[in-house]
Amino acid sequence: MKKSIIAVIILVLVLVVGAFGYYFANQYAQKKAQEKVENVLKKAHLEKDVSYKSIKANLFSKNISISGVEWSLKKHGTILGKVDVKKVLLSGKPGKLINAKFYRAVVVNLNAKAPEELMNKPILTIEEGSFQLEKNDGKTDSKFTAQRILINEKIFGVGKKSKKIKTVLQNIIKLNKPIAVKISTVSDENTEEFAIKEYKRDLSTRPNAHTEL
Repeated sequence: MKKSIIAVIILVLVLVVGAFGYYFANQYAQKKAQEKVENVLKKAHLEKDVSYKSIKANLFSKNISISGVEWSLKKHGTILGKVDVKKVLLSGKPGKLINAKFYRAVVVNLNAKAPEELMNKPILTIEEGSFQLEKNDGKTDSKFTAQRILINEKIFGVGKKSKKIKTVLQNIIKLNKPIAVKISTVSDENTEEFAIKEYKRDLSTRPNAHTEL
């Protein structure tokens, strides 16, 4: 048998073994990722309120991708609403640093006492956002950003009685236009102090990014 043929066979065997090795390693990574997510939910007492469709772990990027997230919002056991998120990307070090990027988050009203026109309707949408939480020496720094936010103006009873209220909401507060928000906070568990370091609201979001509610 020619050496070239032997070399090709060896190369194919190496690739096959490598592919199987990566597959099993990736399966293990996904199992560990699911265990970590379930552990976080358990510690936050949210294991009964948060569900998801799938979890994928990437060995190269070290990211955890969670798709089809649904979070039930409750008060004293009564469901008031839910948050549906298309995808969440997690990275960082448990207990020290958490980075989360999310896509297409929709807050849906399920409060039976709400006006009929708001029942089972989105009251807030965020097309894209991120959250970062970092703990160091008793201090916790957090950063939250949200792009292309749209608020359902019907939650303010717009159009029922006051045209002035509608004018204020649309022309001054501009709830009918997508906005962006950036918030930074810091807290100290030793002194129990909490402060907002930065808050910005941007109304310059592109008009074509409008999201229907």
